[in-house]
Amino acid sequence: MTAIQERYEEAFHSIPEVLLENRTGQFISDGEDISRFWEYVKQKNPELIDNFGIVLDVQQLFTVTKQDFLHSFYQIPSECLKGFHIHRLYKPPKIDDGIPWKEVFEKIAGLSQDIIINPEIHHTNKVPGVIQFCEEMLNKNP
Repeated sequence: MTAIQERYEEAFHSIPEVLLENRTGQFISDGEDISRFWEYVKQKNPELIDNFGIVLDVQQLFTVTKQDFLHSFYQIPSECLKGFHIHRLYKPPKIDDGIPWKEVFEKIAGLSQDIIINPEIHHTNKVPGVIQFCEEMLNKNP
C-alpha cells in the first residue's frame, strides 16, 4: 500500500485510497479475516488507516459464510468499511434472495464515513434497478 500511495503521490500530487476486497478462497474472505487484518494494520501501520479500507463484496461474504453470514458480517469493524459491492450472483439483488439485505443496509446506513456502493452486475441495463434497490433499502434505514 505504501509503495502504491508513494508512487501515485509523486505522479499526481495526491494520496489515493487503497481498498482491499474480500474474495472467496483468498487470504481475506470472511469477517474474522477482515477484522484480524484491520487490527494488524492499525497496530503495525496506523499511518495507513486514513487512506485504506475494505470494500465488502456482500455476495462473496455470503458464499464463504452461508448460514453464518450475519455472525461473520458483524465481526467486521464499521470503521474499516469504505465500500460495498451489491449484487446477487452478479445479478440484481432481491429482498428475499437469501442474503439478509435488511441487516446489510442497516449497517451501511449507520456508517459515519463516506462509502462507495458498486452495483456489481454484468448487464448495464440492470444497473438502474440495483440503484433503486439500494435507495429503497437505505430509505428504510434513515
